[in-house]
Amino acid sequence: MIAGRAGWLEENGVAVSEAHLLELRKAEARGATVVWLAVDGRVEGLLSLTDTVKEGSARAIRRLRELGLKPILLPRRQFARYRLARQQPA
Repeated sequence: MIAGRAGWLEENGVAVSEAHLLELRKAEARGATVVWLAVDGRVEGLLSLTDTVKEGSARAIRRLRELGLKPILLPRRQFARYRLARQQPA
């Protein structure tokens, strides 16, 4: 069994179909992180993981805006890229 992102499966000889990619796009549009599952070289499923919005989130965002800040949400992968870019000289 192999589990991971589509690129990882493809690197390991698993064919990813257009139908699977469509399901991936639907899940990502809902804000999910998708883990692909393959057995014997075939995709057998997609595991879609999402976080729930916490009760005080809207209030916290409003307060940050009142303080003149512009809150943004960065997925972990994008945050890592952002942090690296900030470390590069201008």
